[in-house]
Amino acid sequence: MSAESSNLSDIEHRAVIKYFVKKGKMPKEIFEDMVSVLQESAPSYTMVKKWARLFQQGRESREDDPRPGRPVTAPEAVVQKRSGKLSCGVLFLQDNASVHTARVSRQALMDTGFSEIDHPPYSPDLAPSDYFLFSNLKKELRGHRFVDDNQMKMAVESHFDCKEKEYFLGGLKALYTRCEKCISLEGDYIEK
Repeated sequence: MSAESSNLSDIEHRAVIKYFVKKGKMPKEIFEDMVSVLQESAPSYTMVKKWARLFQQGRESREDDPRPGRPVTAPEAVVQKRSGKLSCGVLFLQDNASVHTARVSRQALMDTGFSEIDHPPYSPDLAPSDYFLFSNLKKELRGHRFVDDNQMKMAVESHFDCKEKEYFLGGLKALYTRCEKCISLEGDYIEK
């Protein structure tokens, strides 16, 4: 299949998903089949799961539902999505990576009304991605061999998709405890 013919529209992707749902395939199988044929132009696993669920529930249309109103800008979309939560204050924990400190990133944070929590440099013991999210992911994937990047991406998505919100909440509570411990140790490294 040529590169041009493998670039399907969203509607065409949904038609394929709908067909496979009617044949009784599960979202993971549908995604794997689409990736094997369409490669990088395949829809994401999240998108396949969403539309497979909709078609399983009896949806017939492959079109997006109409959205009322004018299109919104990115900051407006964040404010709308987080409606009611922004009034409590959103804190953004950043680790001083160049993508976080870039002018455009800082401006986006200001536009959305988020407050920043500066992360001390060289402190992986306080970064949830280092002590919580990725350490558990590494444990689960240890010893697995992946044929290609898509197979690895599917494994990572699957790892996080099956987690309940309490899993992530536990990581945030642990961050709070670790920060308190770091303060009481006057900045010393936290082992456990």
